[in-house]
Amino acid sequence: MKTLDLRHSVHDLVNQYPDLKDILHGLGFTEITNPMMLDSVGRIMTIPKGAGLKQIDMTAVVQTLQDHGFEVTGLTRAETQTEPAEAEHRIPAEKQPAQAEDRIALLKDYLARLKSGEDLAQVQEEFVKNFQDVDAAEIMRAEQELMAEGTPLQEVQRLCDVHSALFHGLTRAEKIANAEAAV
Repeated sequence: MKTLDLRHSVHDLVNQYPDLKDILHGLGFTEITNPMMLDSVGRIMTIPKGAGLKQIDMTAVVQTLQDHGFEVTGLTRAETQTEPAEAEHRIPAEKQPAQAEDRIALLKDYLARLKSGEDLAQVQEEFVKNFQDVDAAEIMRAEQELMAEGTPLQEVQRLCDVHSALFHGLTRAEKIANAEAAV
């Protein structure tokens, strides 16, 4: 039996168990087959967090993983809820208000400015003025839209460290982790 610790990032788990990518894709984690997404967002995303974002039933995820020979560890009781707590109040992407579109447009602008060589500190200062926090899914969507508009995958991957520096400490996941560490 293969042990799968759900406290580890999706990136690390897929590197450890390559067959996990197809299993998760079949469960609805569609972005997992995008190498850029796996290499960027996958480094900070766990399976339970991803299930919450995608509104995928964690009970079904655990059962499917067990059916494929995995022993699942590192899951909290809250993460086993049928309705993911984080997703309870989430609005489907196609029904989000224009404000969400404005946020994505701003994120794309910041990323494009970094790509063109603008100073990280200058872009980050403006980012902090406009955003209290940012969700990893928003960053992922902005990067996906840039690629759909013609930015090569290799260029987005090349700038991943710069993107990480821009958003460092301001993603909701980081804020939650920092608050938990402080307690």
